[in-house]
Amino acid sequence: MTRHPLHRRSRRAGTHPELRYFILLALAGGRVQGMARRMAAQAGEGAIAVEYPHITLAGPFTLGRGRVPGHIAGVMRTFARSLPLLQVPVHGTVVLHGRGRYYYAFRAEPPSGFVEWYNALRQALLPFVRFLSRHDLVPGDRRFHVSLLSGVPRGGPAACWEGPGDPCSADIDLTAWRLVLAAARSVRGAWDFCRDEWISRKALFSREEDAESLRALRRHIRSAAAAALRDRVGPGDPEVLVTADLHLGHANIIRYCDRPFSSLSEMDEAIIASCNEVAGSGAGLIVLGDFAYGPGRRDATHYLSLFQAPVCLVTGNHDRDGGGDTFLVREVDGVRFLLVHDPADAPEGFDGYVVHGHHHNNDLGQYPFFHPGRRRFNVSIEVTGYRPVPLHFLAAIARSEAGTVRTIEYLARDHHGTNH
Repeated sequence: MTRHPLHRRSRRAGTHPELRYFILLALAGGRVQGMARRMAAQAGEGAIAVEYPHITLAGPFTLGRGRVPGHIAGVMRTFARSLPLLQVPVHGTVVLHGRGRYYYAFRAEPPSGFVEWYNALRQALLPFVRFLSRHDLVPGDRRFHVSLLSGVPRGGPAACWEGPGDPCSADIDLTAWRLVLAAARSVRGAWDFCRDEWISRKALFSREEDAESLRALRRHIRSAAAAALRDRVGPGDPEVLVTADLHLGHANIIRYCDRPFSSLSEMDEAIIASCNEVAGSGAGLIVLGDFAYGPGRRDATHYLSLFQAPVCLVTGNHDRDGGGDTFLVREVDGVRFLLVHDPADAPEGFDGYVVHGHHHNNDLGQYPFFHPGRRRFNVSIEVTGYRPVPLHFLAAIARSEAGTVRTIEYLARDHHGTNH
């Protein structure tokens, strides 16, 4: 079989091997690292958990004669500006084989338009490279996945890890926040989608730079949520808003649910400020459970004093202060809602829509923001853009012919044709 000229890797005897480069789509948050570490601990000796979750877009490749990494960075800058900040759905794991070992990864579902963008990027790289991986030479050959674990020996775990956070049944969204140029196990620089700028290698390992990128990501998420609300609900009288699973005082929830915050104090302040901004002049705010939790939390009365609107608490499984309702029933614009923390606790036979929390953003296949077939809304705060939503807004969606909506950001993307 004749090999493509860009797939040759021959070199003269006695010369040093050329640097091999990769272009990676880096994913924000710590949830994948946590899953990978648990998998590695169970897989045994030799298994290595991924430290920086990513999707490989191109590589390995070597540079052509007279070409330098700056040429590749220039191509990346050009194409990064045309790619919106992505939410990448992943569905369960795939097992890869190679060199007597297993490799585990999440299956990534490319968002609309992404494959066309990738193919254009691949073509733009060709004039600058000498060797290119076969996956990048043949259109359609590249399979997108999120690496989790490498080096699992044959005879090790062959399928799933059962229990809470089982990666084999995961159905979550991961945020692609940087386009990274890497070589020889090091990072050369990256385009930051949140800040719309190139970041140097040194800055990529700075906590201050990460915190700034997270703030920019948070602004994007809240802007998308606000756009979804504006498109479907016009100005009107103040009304009741609803949210769930604030987890005030709970530092670990940042990692568990990939919340875009760099510290507990930043998270608590931002969530309370967002609720006050939206509900400050409203008729009230209903929180569907898990208001505050964790060893670092303050008493519920302390947090309640920081909210400008009246707050009604529905009891969740992590609430320890008591005093909340088990569920509430409200009717808005002719649509009946049952407001409860865990949808499994909804009374049988309710003929309206169940509005719930509890599941956060950890199973968006079964518990998306809106599931028309099961007549459910998931208003966990991660799913609604870190802001409460009006019951009037939920009624408008319930009366529409909308299909399943994974998170509120998808409403803005579907309406405007982009999520940037």
